[in-house]
Amino acid sequence: MCFPTSLDVFQLWQARADKWQREQRARDRLMQEVIAGRKEQLEHALNQNRVRLHEAQLEKHALEAEIAQQHHQEELSRAEHLQEARDYKAALVDQVAVSREKRRDAQMLEMELGQAARDEEVRYRELLAREVDRAHNLPR
Repeated sequence: MCFPTSLDVFQLWQARADKWQREQRARDRLMQEVIAGRKEQLEHALNQNRVRLHEAQLEKHALEAEIAQQHHQEELSRAEHLQEARDYKAALVDQVAVSREKRRDAQMLEMELGQAARDEEVRYRELLAREVDRAHNLPR
């Protein structure tokens, strides 16, 4: 039976240490590749998220602008309807005033015509009375 010498043991341990170092370097390289791949995936995902965020912000601004435009249109519409209501009310007030004035004028005309008719009736009766008196006073 042969016993290994210290040189053989040293070489054996040295070979194992070299093998372990190669394996460790291989594991380190593999880990670096995995880390680099994962980093690339994360950067890609981050870039996609940035693009989506930017698109979402653009859409948000577009929607906000559209909403602001819609509110502005609604305000204009409300103001227009309010002005139309005011104009309609003013027209009605004017119509009522014209109607009242026409009624007052008609009443005044009726009163004047009634007074003129009464005055004419009084003159007619006076004339009739004078004619009747004259006819009675005529020689027979």
